[in-house]
Amino acid sequence: MTGAERLILIGCLLQGALGSEWGIWMPQSIEALSGSCVLIPCRFELGPKWDEFLIEPAHGIWWKGSRHLGDTVFNSSDASFRIKGRMAGDLLQKSCTTVLENFPIDYSDEYLFRLECPNRLKYTFKPGVQINVTDSPPKPKLTPVKVEVTEDMPQISASGSCGRTAAEISCSCESRGNPSPSMEWHVSGLQVTNSTDRVIREEQLGNAGLRSSLTMRHSQGDTPTLLCLSTNTLGNSSLQLLIPSPEQHSGSQCSLALYVIIAALICLFMVTVGLAIHKIKRLTRRLEGGRGGDTYASLQLANVSPEYDVLQVHGKHKEDNTITWEDRHTNTSVLEEANIPAITAAIAQHQLRWTGHVIRMPDSRLPKQVLYSQLLTGQRALGGQKKRYKDNIKANIKKCHIDPKTWEDTATNRATWRKLVSEGAALYNNDLRRAAEDKRKLRKERVSTKKAQSQPTTTTTHPCPHCTKICGYRIGLFAHLKTHRDQKGGQSYSTSSDRR
Repeated sequence: MTGAERLILIGCLLQGALGSEWGIWMPQSIEALSGSCVLIPCRFELGPKWDEFLIEPAHGIWWKGSRHLGDTVFNSSDASFRIKGRMAGDLLQKSCTTVLENFPIDYSDEYLFRLECPNRLKYTFKPGVQINVTDSPPKPKLTPVKVEVTEDMPQISASGSCGRTAAEISCSCESRGNPSPSMEWHVSGLQVTNSTDRVIREEQLGNAGLRSSLTMRHSQGDTPTLLCLSTNTLGNSSLQLLIPSPEQHSGSQCSLALYVIIAALICLFMVTVGLAIHKIKRLTRRLEGGRGGDTYASLQLANVSPEYDVLQVHGKHKEDNTITWEDRHTNTSVLEEANIPAITAAIAQHQLRWTGHVIRMPDSRLPKQVLYSQLLTGQRALGGQKKRYKDNIKANIKKCHIDPKTWEDTATNRATWRKLVSEGAALYNNDLRRAAEDKRKLRKERVSTKKAQSQPTTTTTHPCPHCTKICGYRIGLFAHLKTHRDQKGGQSYSTSSDRR
């Protein structure tokens, strides 16, 4: 088949049929050439809650005939039918555009599209498309287009103008006409030609327009007259351009400089006012904060305990002197209320994060060389080798419950290392809190034991061994025994403690 025989003649009258739930869009009719390809643009819509059944593998089928069970002429999943072709559209995107190849002459009829999926979704869309097959293409029709052409005299635009600098005058002029005009410049009645002192440039504006510009040098006090002349076969037109005088040029420059100075002064004034307002607001906030009586102060004991006990004092307590030791809070309780870790754990966490970053660096980077390097020359200091930075890292690794034998391999994975360091820092923080609580508890026990030892012992009684009298003190017992001695004729007695 030649390319001309495979021309696709498609009817452009598209008429869609869309029901309330199911619908399909395709041409109402298509004119096809026998033995050529037929392109059927097609798109469909499913009813509510049926989109989930549109899955792979979905098949497109074309039936010949308007009855319910027509003759199947094309199946996208089976190439054994009379007409070959392919699905140009994606059925999952609800596009059923199909290309049918080598269409037979005797297959003029109405064609219906049917969608089949490997589930409940099997539906035949109506109406179909009427395909009419012919042996030869229709004869082309040529419709002449009438174009009206008008001829005009040249018209010079009033937008022409001149500008002046200290040494040059620049002017521009535009003209339109049919036929396209030509342009000339006249200075003080004399025609201008291209030269080093007077340069003429021209630019075409379509088929009937022309723009010309003139740049020429002039003396300081010279103000020539300038004429722009446009000519074509139907006539000519001219425009005299006004050249600004030197006084006007200098006046415009002075005006521009004045405007710039005024704008700068206005900007400076606005900046000054803004800074003043900002300072006033800041001073006002300070004064209001100074007048407020509800101000908190933090007092620190002179003899700070190892747990860094801090006494939080409110402003009203300072006036009536009702501060008690019950207002005291330990460092661990403050950290728990603020939900922040101890400073030691935070420093260890950031140190290990940076160490992991250094491990992942190339060997040529200076931080990694410093981490693994050692002195090649020199003597060891007295008292043994000093602790290296790497030893400090290993100490923190052990405190964070990280295996010191495999930490370098783990640090090569950034996400795994950051997670491990965060978990280890949390464990280290819990260990610090438990250690502080245990230390505080031990200190409290020592204080209570010392107080118990400093208290006086319970007073004991001293009974008399010769009578029923009981003395509260030993000195009283000695005095009482003296009376018994006097009664016995000078016989001395001693207490049980003396006998011991």
